[in-house]
Amino acid sequence: MTIKYFKSSHPDVMAECEKIRVDRLARQAEFEEFKNKFGASKAFKYQSVDGIRFCGLRFNPEKPSDLWTKPDKRSGCQYPRACGPKSKKEEHGALKRQWNAALPTGKVDFEPLYSVVGTHTGRLYFTVVSFFVHGGELFFASDETLNDKCQEITGTEFHISEKAFKEVDRYE
Repeated sequence: MTIKYFKSSHPDVMAECEKIRVDRLARQAEFEEFKNKFGASKAFKYQSVDGIRFCGLRFNPEKPSDLWTKPDKRSGCQYPRACGPKSKKEEHGALKRQWNAALPTGKVDFEPLYSVVGTHTGRLYFTVVSFFVHGGELFFASDETLNDKCQEITGTEFHISEKAFKEVDRYE
């Protein structure tokens, strides 16, 4: 597998990048609102090749284990238990209803961008894929060959731009 590097400032590509940026900000606001509703210290998101979605909440201090799961070993996230204690049936039911009613279910979808550059999620699941926008251009790394809306560049140019992106523009 040989990684290829591309960049693009094509209007169609940049329009999809802007949609992703706006959607990312909207999802982040939803995650923050959900975090604040439950008094969590951090909201986690999950990013995969197909997009970004809500993952869970971390609490500091931890929530009591009679209504909440124990913190996940890797992320520290806690969720309402599937079944609460009989003595707190009403409280647990209210917590579950509140959680389910407010749970962020939307996601930032990358598929429209992949479509514009000439690939799709199914082809990217078993490969390396990385992309970011810096200086008004999309930079994309994958072993896929992209369409003529993208120009192949050297790995050095990609990595210099990636370093600048991480220092200046990085996504939160």
